[in-house]
Amino acid sequence: MPPSQVSPKTIWTVALHLLLIGGIIAVVYRTGDVMAWIVLSAFLAVALNAGVLGLERRGLRRRWAIGVVFILAGSAIAVAVSTIIPLVVSQIAALVRVAPDAIAKLENLAAVQALEEEYHVFAQLRGWASQNAPHLAQAAVSVVTGALSGVLSLGMVLVLTVFMLLCGNEFTEDLLAFVAERRRAGVRSALRTMQTTVSAYVAGTVFIALVGGGVIGTALLLAGSPYYLALGFCTALLGLLPYLGPVLAAVLVVSTTFSTLGSWPAAALLGVFLIYGAIESNVLQPVVQSRSIRMNPLLVFLVMLVGTSLAGMMGALLALPVAGATQAFVKQVLLRENPMEDDASA
Repeated sequence: MPPSQVSPKTIWTVALHLLLIGGIIAVVYRTGDVMAWIVLSAFLAVALNAGVLGLERRGLRRRWAIGVVFILAGSAIAVAVSTIIPLVVSQIAALVRVAPDAIAKLENLAAVQALEEEYHVFAQLRGWASQNAPHLAQAAVSVVTGALSGVLSLGMVLVLTVFMLLCGNEFTEDLLAFVAERRRAGVRSALRTMQTTVSAYVAGTVFIALVGGGVIGTALLLAGSPYYLALGFCTALLGLLPYLGPVLAAVLVVSTTFSTLGSWPAAALLGVFLIYGAIESNVLQPVVQSRSIRMNPLLVFLVMLVGTSLAGMMGALLALPVAGATQAFVKQVLLRENPMEDDASA
């Protein structure tokens, strides 16, 4: 029998690595809430770091720049919570209460009647809405009060975000000390590229989503819809999801407008969606996201599916920036390891 080609050292190394991976998975599983705080804080820190760097370039010290950014962000959130959010919650509650009548009006369409005869979708949906409308309205109103119970979590996220902004660079350098010196410059460059990519993606996506929500909300206000804030808010929220989000927002807004205002306002809103979609795709996206994530649409969809299955809505929102950061990091490391391929591709 020939001697084994695998040395005991290799066996022990593999076993210890597997044990370490298992330990990390167990820790993540046991500390799910804390890990969620850390991930959310990291992305907030990356998103806010662009503003901090901008103030630093204008002569402010980093500590003061972080303070100014947090004061501005906190003021914007306070204004939204005290003025806009109560109106949004009120309109969502009213929209939920009229849902059964809206569904009944949609059901009178010839195309919908053919679909209903085959699948009975609207009969089930109308019954569900009638049965659950009071509970849903109450739940919508309780969103603000329920958010108060998350003050501790929000406080922890904000504290972690401040520490990451203050000490993130030093912490990164401490970690890089464990990397071999010949690889350190490449890993540092990859981390900077990853940070730039995620920061541009988060800031750009939020900006475009807010613009979309503002455009649709304004169009609904001009059309006379009593739910312009609620539907504009939903449009902005769905706009955070690439590809699928705008489609869902268009279906929600157009169908609601048709059932509450009629066919002509609904057609006008559909036209607004189409025109704004073209402007967003050809003007806003190339300008705002020029330094952001470039990923195949199929891969984007698969990443979102995985993120949604793992962590719901939060997973869908975080999956793409995580995947984009990983892609940027791996690409930079591989190009550093194979400079000839980089030259050939250029």
